[in-house]
Amino acid sequence: MVQQERARRTRERILNLTAESFAAQGFTRTNLKDVAKALGMTTGALYGHFTNKEAIADALEREAAEHWALLRGAADSPGLAPEQALDSAVFGLVRAMADPRMRAVVRLAAEGPPRGTSVPNLLDAVAEFLLAQLRRAWQDDAGPARTWRPEPVTQILLGLICGAVFARRGATEEESQSDWEEAARVLLGALREDGADSDRSGAVPCPPDTITYPSGAANSPSDTVAYPPGAADSLSDTTTYPPGAADSLSDTMTYPPGTADSPSDTATYPPDPANTSSDTTTYPPSPANAPSGTLA
Repeated sequence: MVQQERARRTRERILNLTAESFAAQGFTRTNLKDVAKALGMTTGALYGHFTNKEAIADALEREAAEHWALLRGAADSPGLAPEQALDSAVFGLVRAMADPRMRAVVRLAAEGPPRGTSVPNLLDAVAEFLLAQLRRAWQDDAGPARTWRPEPVTQILLGLICGAVFARRGATEEESQSDWEEAARVLLGALREDGADSDRSGAVPCPPDTITYPSGAANSPSDTVAYPPGAADSLSDTTTYPPGAADSLSDTMTYPPGTADSPSDTATYPPDPANTSSDTTTYPPSPANAPSGTLA
């Protein structure tokens, strides 16, 4: 019995230290020789508990799958509204990131399986559940999905969970964990506030969006934009341009006298000098300015 307990404790130490390496460095960069050295044991002794690095990852993933099943079971209670189920799952997962083993499995799931494994990808399972709750919220006319589509909201929530693994910041582990739990409260609170304050009497499924863009910022062929004078952004613009600033062939311009800007200009020129062959000009008696002049 004593020997079995000692073997169990050693196995747990291997899982803990390897999980910390997985969470910090990923699967590929984790070296079991370094893990064995940190544990004060030989690599052969480590392999007596786990045949290879893949076996350790599989053990961590099976454990995390069991943890997620408990979280999902609590969140999927028949008595909970979709919003409450969403809160329960997200907060449960963010709080679980305090455990290096759960952080390791989230990182392994985010990186994608570098090996053959029979354990489902944790993030795929979480995304499926979150998306289902958001769709329920839309159908029940409650929660954020009525305003925003469930798919991008699911991606945002997954980003929050992954951020608690990849972007932990804080003077201490406890402070970092507290910051991520606060981030979850802010995000879920913002979604709920938007859902509560929005007028949904005429709500329709999100796409296609109806957006009013600022002047001069045409983002798609379907935009209806009022451009400022002189800023012609398309051939369909109807714009009043200032005199002398012709921006397109369709401009109708009034030019000042003596400034011919195009062959179509109709201009009144001063009597002298002669600007075109069609000018009718009265020249002074001397000197002779043209072959047709009358000289004294």
